[in-house]
Amino acid sequence: MHVMSIKKCFIGLWVILPLLILTSYAAISDDQILNFYCSRAKETFKSRNPINRGVSFSWQAKSYYKLMEKKGKVRLVDSAITEYFYSFGNVDSIKKIISFRKEHFKIDFSYPNIFEGNYRFNFFPNDTGGENIAIGFDTDSTDQKDPVGLAIIDRDKYYLKWLYLYYPNKKGYKRYTRSFRFTEYQGYIFPDSVWEIKERLSIFTMEWYRIETGISKIKIYR
Repeated sequence: MHVMSIKKCFIGLWVILPLLILTSYAAISDDQILNFYCSRAKETFKSRNPINRGVSFSWQAKSYYKLMEKKGKVRLVDSAITEYFYSFGNVDSIKKIISFRKEHFKIDFSYPNIFEGNYRFNFFPNDTGGENIAIGFDTDSTDQKDPVGLAIIDRDKYYLKWLYLYYPNKKGYKRYTRSFRFTEYQGYIFPDSVWEIKERLSIFTMEWYRIETGISKIKIYR
């Protein structure tokens, strides 16, 4: 019986060992593939971001400031149409076509190269094998000031298609998220839509609002 038990153990090992090797190989392969895409996305961001490259360009932004009221009703509070002119990676001038009635309603078009950040990256589940790849980025830090979220990149060209940013510790806000959709124009990657959703404590109540911005009329000056 003792000999038979030993034989059974060896048989079990020969059955299990290949599965363990295959599982380990798959894990290593997944990590290598993930690192490959993160590395390519980081470099593509640097080479195709017009602000990072110091490109002179302009665009027009249409923004809508909306408030969430009782029972989920959304009310348009304010709107603006603005032209932005950039030179050497900075805003050179701003032309207000239609201004926000309240000046503190400002749009932030900046977004980080998250692939340079100190994050834990992971493939988003259920990859369909289509033209886009979703990569999540997170951190173990409880006092993280930088955003966490999800980046969707082009599978073959590695540039950003969508970027979802959640700021877990934004001062003064219970909830603070920013989302970007991107477009390719003359070899560079520009945002064409920006959404900001914010929830903060107002006078005795929570105030929930969002700013929706569409970007058009992009021009590059060479």
